[in-house]
Amino acid sequence: MRFALKTAALVATMIPVFAAAQTYTPQEISQGGLVTDIASGVAGGYSAAPQHATLWSLFGATDVHPAGFNFSQILGRGPGGISVGYGGTSAVAQSPLVWRGAGATALTVPFASIVGRATATDGVQIVGTATEGDTERTFGAVHAMLWDAATGAATDLGKNLTINGVGGGVQVGYKVGSKGTTAGMWRGSSTSFVDLHPRFADVSLATDSDGAIQIGYIGVSVRVRNEAKPRDIRFSSAGFWTGSAGSFTYLSSIYRHSFALAIKGGTIVGYGNTTDAIGTPKESRAVAWVGPEFLPVDLHGMLPVDMRTSVANGIDENGNICGYGVTFSGQLKSFIWVRS
Repeated sequence: MRFALKTAALVATMIPVFAAAQTYTPQEISQGGLVTDIASGVAGGYSAAPQHATLWSLFGATDVHPAGFNFSQILGRGPGGISVGYGGTSAVAQSPLVWRGAGATALTVPFASIVGRATATDGVQIVGTATEGDTERTFGAVHAMLWDAATGAATDLGKNLTINGVGGGVQVGYKVGSKGTTAGMWRGSSTSFVDLHPRFADVSLATDSDGAIQIGYIGVSVRVRNEAKPRDIRFSSAGFWTGSAGSFTYLSSIYRHSFALAIKGGTIVGYGNTTDAIGTPKESRAVAWVGPEFLPVDLHGMLPVDMRTSVANGIDENGNICGYGVTFSGQLKSFIWVRS
């Protein structure tokens, strides 16, 4: 077996062991519910059956499903008890929502939209997407959307764009082209778009920002040989930018595939993937990158031994992390890693 790497930097992302840095105590908060983000120690997400927007603390769950919808999800949390997500009655009738505590209200979209979702908030701004629809209720272009959290005023940031995260007046996401996704960032207007795609990457995607840096991951396709049968595997590597495509910096990882999903207070969370012998992704493992050097911390290793997979997808202002995983018996569980 032989690996032909496009760039030596891909190998440089691997280090021998996890850093022995910040410690956390994982607390199980749900069996069957999936958490998506956390703020002030309260995680948001949704229950599985029925699919209802839900808030979880260490003391229990609160169903915040709004009336008039068949299903709902919380996708992002911010300070001051604000949550964002969507509610829907069908696959072609979904509305972006903002919760203040347990009460939800709809966010406006300045064009005919059949699927709208708010995906993240920093308490000042809300970001998400809205999909065009015609009179036959068929899907059209996806627009990147920005809302003012205080007034609800909507800004359309453009077509064929998706926003994943927001922080400090910076919105991040990606645009879709013929060859895949390319990471980008905005500062509140469609004309402010900055292309973050590194030239050596095949695909890239930005997931979150704290205003100073933008996090996400890039993908590089590698031709591998296994028993004389060459094929391409796309290796994904977590990293961050500081406002330009050339600033991309890898985050250290023991995994051949890694993904950065959320940032807060100088800590990044996400996951890595175990692989087979030639690098095909297998099981996910929750990871945090902490401190000035973003040293990796093994969050999966802190979980009960029955957890087969895990993903860390949110972090709050106090350093508490939320995420989820699947047991060896196939049960979905969600957790808060409480910062010690």
